[in-house]
Amino acid sequence: MNVELRLLRDEDWQQVMLLQAEVYGAAFTEPLTVLKDKQRLGPQSCWGMWLDERMVGYCLAHPWQASAPPPLGQMGLRETNVEWLMYLHDMAVGRAAQGQGLAASVLKALAEYARQEGYTRMALVAVQGASAYWQRQGFEQMMSQKSLKEYGDDACYMVKAL
Repeated sequence: MNVELRLLRDEDWQQVMLLQAEVYGAAFTEPLTVLKDKQRLGPQSCWGMWLDERMVGYCLAHPWQASAPPPLGQMGLRETNVEWLMYLHDMAVGRAAQGQGLAASVLKALAEYARQEGYTRMALVAVQGASAYWQRQGFEQMMSQKSLKEYGDDACYMVKAL
């Protein structure tokens, strides 16, 4: 599968919203303004995954404070005097491209970018039973300084050293 990875553009957001709905359903669908805010926080780490001129997935990642994931469905506020890491807010791969190793290859590109930017760790909140997948990618479950209730009953905060 020859997938092109490129920065998200204004004209890509409609496809991002469609993929978000396909992959996560109504329970985890966030407003467009919130997703665009992730891009504002990480303009060089929010990418579309393209196959034959069709978006098949996306990755929204941005710098964030360690041990306290951003609120789900809300725009981000940046605090000072805290440790920063690269936070993987969302990686979605549509059904047509799942099972082909696309997420793992994008994760590798994101880790390389984060290292180049000086980050030593990446974090995410695993939802919908995905913690085993993220463990296979090198993430370990860690305690969060905030409640993850809004992310669902099985949500867990996970961190990976780069």
